[in-house]
Amino acid sequence: MRFYPKRISANTNYGGHDLPFTELRDVLNALVRVETRGVKKESFGATATGGGSAWTVYDYENVTFTFVSFFPTMSFDGVILKKGE
Repeated sequence: MRFYPKRISANTNYGGHDLPFTELRDVLNALVRVETRGVKKESFGATATGGGSAWTVYDYENVTFTFVSFFPTMSFDGVILKKGE
């Protein structure tokens, strides 16, 4: 499942806005109660990066939560700096 702070329609994408942590926490706790998740696995909270994004995995015995963040794209406007500039 993916969660966004607002609905996404054919003409509007709200994906650039942050979803408040308290709202996300309440939704996740309603969907998968803490007592049914099972024990945390060894790699709990591990973060990996690549391709302009980062993802953090919270792996439990019975469920896995993955949170993805995207880095803003960098633009150099065609100008490449040389070493020392």
